[in-house]
This record gives sequence, structure tokens and C-alpha cells, in this order.
Amino acid sequence: MKTLVIFNSTEPIPYRRATRGILNILEHLGILYQQIDLAWSRISEEELTTAHLVILGQEGVAKNLSDEEFLTLTRHVSQGLGLLLLDGFLSGYPEVAIRILEIPAFEDTRTTSVFPVRGDWLTETSTAEELTLKKSLSCHSWTSIPSNWSCFLQDEKNRPVGLKRVLGRGRIVLTGLSAGIWQEEYLGHAAGLDGVFWRSLIWASRKPFLARAMPPFVTVRIDDASGSGSPVAREKETVRGLKYINVLNRFGLVPNIGLFVDDIKQEDIETIKAAYHQGGAEFSPHAFRDPKNTNEFPIYMKHTGEEFSLEILQQHFEKLDNLFSSWSIKPSRTVNAHFGELGLASLPFLKQRQQCYLMNVCRVGKAFADPASHQWELKPYHKVNYALDFIPEDKDFFQAMSLPGLDFSAGKPDFDFLFGCTTFWQENFRTDLQKAVRRGVLQIKQGLENLFFGCLMTHEQRIGFLTLQEWETIIKSIMQELKPVPHILKSYDTISAYAESRYRTTLVNAQHNHDLTLWLKGESKVTQLVYLFQEESSGIRQRFLEIPPFSGSVVFKFRL
Repeated sequence: MKTLVIFNSTEPIPYRRATRGILNILEHLGILYQQIDLAWSRISEEELTTAHLVILGQEGVAKNLSDEEFLTLTRHVSQGLGLLLLDGFLSGYPEVAIRILEIPAFEDTRTTSVFPVRGDWLTETSTAEELTLKKSLSCHSWTSIPSNWSCFLQDEKNRPVGLKRVLGRGRIVLTGLSAGIWQEEYLGHAAGLDGVFWRSLIWASRKPFLARAMPPFVTVRIDDASGSGSPVAREKETVRGLKYINVLNRFGLVPNIGLFVDDIKQEDIETIKAAYHQGGAEFSPHAFRDPKNTNEFPIYMKHTGEEFSLEILQQHFEKLDNLFSSWSIKPSRTVNAHFGELGLASLPFLKQRQQCYLMNVCRVGKAFADPASHQWELKPYHKVNYALDFIPEDKDFFQAMSLPGLDFSAGKPDFDFLFGCTTFWQENFRTDLQKAVRRGVLQIKQGLENLFFGCLMTHEQRIGFLTLQEWETIIKSIMQELKPVPHILKSYDTISAYAESRYRTTLVNAQHNHDLTLWLKGESKVTQLVYLFQEESSGIRQRFLEIPPFSGSVVFKFRL
């Protein structure tokens, strides 16, 4: 049931680009794969017989396959094997490959935009109407395509640059785009094409097909929460007693609230206690307070990037301990630090309190304003806003982030779904509920499309410029829009714990005879969900296989 990924390490630059562009997303999707490096080995009949999918993703790798290998590969495709041709170097394909795969005539060109074709299964989850590349990309396009191929991607001139077809019992996906599109200099991952990529895998593969990707979890994150003590809220009734939490709960949403703890008043505490003990919300110390939005009274690190002394940190954490104890609650295990400014010296204090999950918008130990703070080598894509990985600064801490946005500056927080939708900071001359709904739905869908998780993120200051009725209208409309989209509502802590267990475990092997047998190893403290895709007369069916908590090496059997 493996996916075979074909490389050639004798061409070092395309090889490095392909391993970064292809293997990191396969790891993220939890695909069981095997690399075949043509510098050392060849594609064998035995491997093709047991494989469910073959990927050619390195530019020029096809020219290293012999005519006989292409004939063998095509024969297996006609018998049900899936084939993804993602290398974008058709001019290097042997003539026999062009002929037996029936690849239509193409022309070499360049494009600065890519358009998903609507109505195709491969583009069903795509949220972008147009993908604008950072610079012009070489590609192959087709002026006309035969009836046995269909188009799912187009370039800036509406020419096909992505095709798919059925060949016998197998399926082929072919892109004319250079494999360089997965590099940050052109587009990169989690930027609009990842949904097309993983759905191409599923569509083309022999079924059943497995993936250990993140389930479609959805949660809410609210920063800068002052409740009744808000110094800026125009609609005091919305934030008084944190009433906006009750609205979220009515629609099944469990928010993580980053508290300005010194702003919290007595009338807020009863709501906090009730929401915490009923599983309706999680609460994290965000900062002591910040009336000027300059992180004037931080908890974990100074706004300049300077670390607090251990004595000061001891005082800060003792104050938080006493405060949360007086409220009869515990802080969330996922730390929600103001501006994401979390000092290295604060980590031992957090570890002592078992608060070892992060949702940081910048690198630990760096000030938000420091350009270096937004460069963090975290899996899978070295992106701060899309990361599921243990941090290099301390391997006991796990970053769980799924936060779309084009601008992560404090002055233009595009990652806040209410940004530009209210009159807060004069971001709009009126309250625009429809825009808020569109942005909220898009934010969640983008997280799900990239197979991280959906996170509806905003700041309480913007909620405080909405009436309770307006806030409820927005949340109700967002949830109504999400009804056709498979999703599972969970708290942030639950998602963080799931992501950590998923990271600590590996699918070693999978075999399908009459039953489906999975071999896994590692340690999982939660029940994990494995995607199972099957082919039915009505189309591709997806369901989950449940893997209970385990430690060590285990074998699970499932009757299909």
C-alpha cells in the first residue's frame, strides 16, 4: 500500500528541491511512502505490484527511466496503479513515454498565475480563485486536449496546465507546472495548492488508500481579552462577563481565551469558572494588561526582546498561580502569549506547570518586531503560522499553529478574521457583517484545506465593537457556511495534544488482503483517526479508522 517517490540524486539541485517540495508534504499528510533513488536502484516489478501510487516529482527525473521501465509502469497503471507526474519537465520525457501515456502535444511557456478549475474533484476544497505567484514560473501548457484527458488547472491565459485521465483501471495526474512551484520563491506550501496536491494523491491512488493527516478539527482563538475591564470596547455589553463566549458555545465552539489578567473583574470570574468547568472555554494568561497595545505589562518577556530575570519571572508565575487558583481554574496547556513574545527564561516555569503547547506567532526568545522572529525552522514547511512540531529551543515544547494570513504585522493583522470589518482603529467606516463572515469562513477553510486545523482567530477589542446580536449573526452565519464541510469541533488543548501524539507515532506498514492490517510504533496518549479512502460506484468515500492509545509497536486489523 506504499507510495513510491522516484528521485535521482545525481542531479543535486533538482533533487534537493524535490525532496523539500514533495517529501515534506507527504510527511505532513502521513502518507506511507518509499523513496527510490535512480542513482542506486531501479523500479522493480515487485514494488509496482504492491504499490498504490507512484510519484515523479523531481524535474527531469523521467529522462532517467528507460523505455522498458515506462512500459512496465504504464502496464501497472492500466491494472490499477496511480501515477502522479509532477516534475513539470515534459520536454525531457522519452518519446515512448509521451506515446504510451498518450500525453497531448504541449508548448513551453511561463505563467505568473494559476487558476483551479471549478467543478473538479481535485479542486473541490480549494479556497483560492486565483493563485498569484511571486515570480514567473516555467510551465508546459496545452492549446487543446483530447477527450480522454480533463483539465483541473489553468494558467493566466486560461490554458490548461494540469490534466488528469483514466487509463484502464488506473489514473494519471499530470501537471505542466515546474516542480519549483513548491519552493517559497515561487509559491510554496500552505499557499493555495496543497488541497489540489493531496486530493490528486487520493484520486489517482489505488484504493484503499491511507493517510495519517490531521483530522478536520475546528477551534477558536481570542487574544487580548479584558472582559468587563476592557479599556476600548464600544459595546460594553458584549464583553461584560465575556458574554461572547456563550454565543460561541451555543454553536458548539470551544475558544481559547488569552486573558489580560489584571483587567478581569469580579463579574467576569463567574463566567470564566462556569465556562472552564463545563468545557466551554480554555483560558491562558496573555499579559497582565496592555492599554496602549505596546505589551507594556508582559508576563513572559519584555517587548524589547530582553529576558526577565528569574526573580521577576518567579513573581509573575506566583501571581498567576494565585490568581487562577482563586478562580478555581487552571491555565490551558497551550500558552497564548501576547504578541507571541515568550522568553527562553520563562520555559522552565511553564514546563513546571505542564504548559508545554504553544500557539506562537513569532519565534520563542525573540521580540515580535524582530524580523528574525518570523523565521523559524519548524515542520512541515518552516512557517511560523503553519507548524506542528517540537521547537528547537526546547524539545519539550510543541508548536501547534494553523493561522492563515498575508500580513503578520501588529498594524495590519490580516490573521485576525475581524480585521477591517469593524470601526475599531478606524479599520472600516462601518460594521461589515458580510465581510466578517467571508473572512471567518475562509480562515477556517484554509486551515482545513492545508490539513492542519481550522482556527477562527480574532482579538476581543474587535469583538467589543460589535453588538451581541451582530456577534451572534457572524458566528451563526459562519457555522451555517461550514455545514457542507466535514469538520470536528474541539478545544485548542485537545488539538495540540492530538498533534503531539501524531508526531510521536509512525505508520510502519500497511497491508490489504481481505482485512486491512496496520503496523504502528511510538507513543500515543489519545485516540488517533486514520483517513481511509475507498472507491465506490458513487465516487471516492472517506471514513476514519480509530487507533486507540498505545505505546511501543502494535498491530491493528480492520475488516473492510
